[in-house]
Amino acid sequence: MHPRKKEEIVQRLVKIACQAEIPELGKSRPKTYHGEDGIFALSKAAYGDYIELVRTCIKEEDWGPKFSEHYIRTALDRILAKIGQQPTRAAIDPLVDQFISELNAYSDELAVYIAIHDLSMEVESLEIGNIILRKATDEFLERLAGRMDSIIHASEKPDPAKKSLGNLERKRFTRHKGRVFAEYHVVAEQKRAVERAVAECRRVLDLLWLFVNFPDSRAASRFHISIEEIGEINMSVLCENKFYAFNSRRRFLPFHIRGDVLGEMREMGIFEVSDLLKKPDRMLTDFEKTLIRGIHWYAAARAQTESDNEFLNLVVCLETFFTPENKDPIAPSIAEGVAIVLAQEASVRLGIKKTVKDLYGIRSGISHGGRKAVTDSDLTWLREAALYVTEWMIKNRKQFNSRQQLCDWIELKRLGGA
Repeated sequence: MHPRKKEEIVQRLVKIACQAEIPELGKSRPKTYHGEDGIFALSKAAYGDYIELVRTCIKEEDWGPKFSEHYIRTALDRILAKIGQQPTRAAIDPLVDQFISELNAYSDELAVYIAIHDLSMEVESLEIGNIILRKATDEFLERLAGRMDSIIHASEKPDPAKKSLGNLERKRFTRHKGRVFAEYHVVAEQKRAVERAVAECRRVLDLLWLFVNFPDSRAASRFHISIEEIGEINMSVLCENKFYAFNSRRRFLPFHIRGDVLGEMREMGIFEVSDLLKKPDRMLTDFEKTLIRGIHWYAAARAQTESDNEFLNLVVCLETFFTPENKDPIAPSIAEGVAIVLAQEASVRLGIKKTVKDLYGIRSGISHGGRKAVTDSDLTWLREAALYVTEWMIKNRKQFNSRQQLCDWIELKRLGGA
């Protein structure tokens, strides 16, 4: 950590500690702390400084990926409790040095396993992005349970509660036979590891939504398509000498990864796109970032249960690709971009452009509280348009380095260029 960053942390701690109070019964404060290291309470102003300190720590390049906000806040709370209400540099410096040293030295690699409901596959494993999808065979489940047992019993003083939890998890594992687990490895503390695992799993499922057929009716869509619909997932985080268990909610439209689906994924370039998910954000081109965002909004639309929300997300998908840099979404730009990508003949392009502009009017009505209703035919057309545009972007991803280059290419085509 740069000395200036350490000094900023120290100064913020001094300012907060000077404002800290002894908690009073019946007196409400935005934050109070009672722990082994001491007690304190923060006023609204002091709490604002406290949040800024938390943000400063999370923004540290090496800390954000490893530590959750909860983890950082817990560590800072202990420091503030130890400092007391009369802070001195002599008291604060060693505490901050220890805080920085412990966070910098953190190196536990955790393995997170997320059971994905309603997803199945023929192959035993499939790597997409930073996730490995694994079929829950008897062998896999036994290996997972065995690893969990070995971690629990490796402790010098095995915790009976953890042992009981391990037995419970073993029974739960058997209920997942035949399903798919997402496996994710990361150097991070437990809560942050799960947050990142869920985020990476979501990005992988975004890609799979491109291959899920549209339902025949909205009723079927409302019943099935909802990533956030209630559906328990048991997530176990395993690392050396540690075991943690978590519960979350996530559901996926029933989908089976077969050999022909894998072939379609390769043909479209999905596995090359999945390689982009492995790269740090700073190593992606602007267009690659745009592509990932566009796929996300398409998948988000497919996960909606209400027509209006699905419609809005599909429009955002198109806006992601066709909005010129440093400008708000402009209906004509979106309409022309969709038309040029989807058609070759001028007459067909004119028809598509008019349709998109009409749909954009519906979008504005929904966003601003208007009464324009989304019809089934509107939604069907927009679904297919967003899917075809997204597929086109994937296939032509190497042609552009930025979204502006795409917009320039569309402008050239609009003026009759080759």
